[in-house]
This record gives sequence, C-alpha cells and structure tokens, in this order.
Amino acid sequence: MCWSMGADGNFRGTKFIDLKSIVDEALEYCGSQGFSPEHVVLLNHVGARYPNGGVKLVPGRDKSFSELIAAADDQCEVEWVDAEDPLFVLYTRYTNERTNE
Repeated sequence: MCWSMGADGNFRGTKFIDLKSIVDEALEYCGSQGFSPEHVVLLNHVGARYPNGGVKLVPGRDKSFSELIAAADDQCEVEWVDAEDPLFVLYTRYTNERTNE
C-alpha cells in the first residue's frame, strides 16, 4: 500500500503555504508516471483559516487524520517485523540562501 501524509497548509509569517495543492500537483505528476498513492492523510493544521472555503478533499483518496484517529481503536495487536524490514522512505530537502564556502 502506498500513501502520503501531510498537513493541509501552513503559514510563514502572514504568507499562506497551500500544502494540499502542492501534494495534489505532485500526485498528478506521479500518476502520469504510473505511480499513485491509494490514500492521502491530511492533518487539519490550518482549518478554518484555509482560504477559499477550505480544503477540497478528493473522494475515496483523501482522509482526515482527526477522523481516522477518532474512529481508531485504542488497543491494537503487536505487529512483529524483522529488523531489516523497511518502515518508510523519507525525503527531505534543506536549502538556504547562503552557499557553503
């Protein structure tokens, strides 16, 4: 199963960063390359402050983190895995204005 998780948006000072639109655009490109997550889990970080009437969820694909947590059982069985089993792939990119000289 392939899925993506992130927040609906964020603010840097007063500038709104629309993370959901960025994810949708990236997934559209992934789909054109034959890769597409089955689910997108969104954390409602901006919520009511989200411009243009709120986040537009894609039916059947996008899930609300808070709704999933509310519906989850508070008990779960242990899932035993081997030490070499991959857990996840995390890609981050750090950039800054300065060059390292």
